[in-house]
Amino acid sequence: MFKFKARKNICPLIFICILVISIIISINLISKTLPQNEKTTLKKSISIAYAKVNELSPDAKLIKIISTDAIVKPSEESGSDRMCAVWNVAFTDTKSNAEYNIFVVHGKAKIMEDKNRAPKKGINDSDIKIDSTDVLKIAKEHKNLKPGIPNKDWAIGYHFNLDYVSYYEIPDKEFLVIEAFGISPKGNFAHVDIDVTNGKIIYSKEKIYNEDGKAIWISF
Repeated sequence: MFKFKARKNICPLIFICILVISIIISINLISKTLPQNEKTTLKKSISIAYAKVNELSPDAKLIKIISTDAIVKPSEESGSDRMCAVWNVAFTDTKSNAEYNIFVVHGKAKIMEDKNRAPKKGINDSDIKIDSTDVLKIAKEHKNLKPGIPNKDWAIGYHFNLDYVSYYEIPDKEFLVIEAFGISPKGNFAHVDIDVTNGKIIYSKEKIYNEDGKAIWISF
C-alpha cells in the first residue's frame, strides 16, 4: 500500500518538472530569436515610428528624432556603423496638437508618451535627403569626428539629432539639420551640423572651458 501511494504522488511531480523544463527551454529559444542587437538608421527609424503613430493619429507629423543611450547599455561602438539601437522619435498631431514620443528599440516601436503641447513645426519627409549613414561619413571625413569613450566622455559612441535649428551667427534663418555628436580631434565634446537638404556642413563646434570654468563653444 505504501509503495502504491508513493508512485501515485511521484507521477504529478515528474509531470510538473517536465513542464517547467519545457517552459524554460521555450523561453530561451524565443529570447534567442528576438532582435536584441538590431540597429537602425535615422530614416529607417522614422519609417518604423510612423507606422506605429499612425495607428493613433493619421494626422501625425514628424517634429524631431534623436538617438539615445536610454534603455540599452551604450558602448564606444554605438553609432559607429551609422546606426543606433534606440531612437526617440517625436510627432505632433496637426489637428489636436497632441505630441507623441515613440521609442524605436532594436527595430521595434514603443509609445512612451502622449501629451498636449504647443504646436510645433512639422518636418516633411521629402526634405530629408540624407541619412545618418551619410552624416557620419561627412563628419568623419571633413571634421575627423571621433566616438565618445565610456566613463570618460559625455557622448558615448556617436549620436544623431534631426531638428530645425537657428544659429546666433545666422539669426534670421532656420535650418533643418542632422547633428552628429561625438568628440573633436582635440578630445572635446563636439557636434557637426549638416543640412539635410544638400549634405553641406553648416556648423561644427566643440565645447571648451575658459579660465573661469565657464563652458564656451568654438569652431573646429
